[in-house]
Amino acid sequence: MAEAWERCASEARQSFGRGELYVEQLLTGARHIEVRIAGDARGAVT
Repeated sequence: MAEAWERCASEARQSFGRGELYVEQLLTGARHIEVRIAGDARGAVT
């Protein structure tokens, strides 16, 4: 897991200039999950 995490962080740094990652929890009983993210050219994200 540690090697995979570092590999993903390295890809994020190369692609976005930042190596931050997050992990999601698997919800096996969920029927529908929706997430909306909006961002602008200055880096503001909601």
